[in-house]
Amino acid sequence: MKKHVIFGYNYVEKETLLSAVAKDIILSHHERIDGSGYPFHLTTNKIKIGSKIVGLCDEFDHLVYGLYGEKMKVYKAIDYIISQSGVKFDYEIVKLFNESVAAYPTGSTVVTNNKDIAIVLRQNAKCPTRPVIRLVMDETGKYYDDWIELDLTKELT
Repeated sequence: MKKHVIFGYNYVEKETLLSAVAKDIILSHHERIDGSGYPFHLTTNKIKIGSKIVGLCDEFDHLVYGLYGEKMKVYKAIDYIISQSGVKFDYEIVKLFNESVAAYPTGSTVVTNNKDIAIVLRQNAKCPTRPVIRLVMDETGKYYDDWIELDLTKELT
């Protein structure tokens, strides 16, 4: 499995339609800043930014779709990526990732801690784990008559 990056690179090495950056990403997208990646166990500044970005996205994809283990909920995968900021993944890239990926995508259905059913209306850009939701149904299965909107950056319970 770990040789796929070398096989991929060898396949495109002489390809003139791909840039050197793209070829580096093919070869280095499994490298991690702490040296735990492969194939060369590169560390921090020896990994180019494109490979750092694709590596983080690849890891997130594997976590969410369960390619090498059990599937994770999106919010748990985001938490894992954040926990590895400055360890396996570049801090600045994790920061931008965190601001860009919605833990609870707009339109998705969520259950609150009070067992209410709600729909995610929009994101809070600086806090993607705390969206704005609309309560739809209470814990007994009764639909709300009124439009009840909660901003989870303000409703901390």
